[in-house]
Amino acid sequence: PSLTRSFGPELVLVRPLLGCWREQVEAYLQALEQGFRVDSSNADVKFQRNYLRQALLPELRERFGAQIDERLLAFSELAEESVGALRELSADYLRRIELMRDALASSGGLRERDVRSELWLPTLAKLPCPWPVVHQGLVSVWQERAWPLQAMSREQWKKLRELMNGQAGMEHANLPGELVARRLGEWVVIAR
Repeated sequence: PSLTRSFGPELVLVRPLLGCWREQVEAYLQALEQGFRVDSSNADVKFQRNYLRQALLPELRERFGAQIDERLLAFSELAEESVGALRELSADYLRRIELMRDALASSGGLRERDVRSELWLPTLAKLPCPWPVVHQGLVSVWQERAWPLQAMSREQWKKLRELMNGQAGMEHANLPGELVARRLGEWVVIAR
């Protein structure tokens, strides 16, 4: 699994012991005769993380055998690789949009509109791309612009997707943070 996870340009979580089992870490510390502390909140199963470790994982081990840990770890590594690939594809998608917007702006096709303050997205017919790639790219844009990502419901993402798909009768969608997405020909423009 990945030992780092970026939460933006200024925050990166580093998890150097992610691939180690607790027993390995404790054995290593004992060999060094190094003491350690256990956070008392680790025993509280009201936290999902602790419930998973103390209740669910033991039940899974009992039902499916001790190898369940390795299987879950392998699955998490595969999921992490998939997410990484999705992020790369979405970054490429956003680069292609940037080139398309720059070409539109330089050709005078925007008629005095500010392509930088508004988010201009080509419809999925203009720039075909699988929705998971588009969605991941949009999540990145929301984070970059400090738009209310947490407030975006599944229904609002669905409306935005329908708008980008050119859904008949759909010309705009109201989004959190006083954002409005409007279809303008082969483009969807999101602005306040």
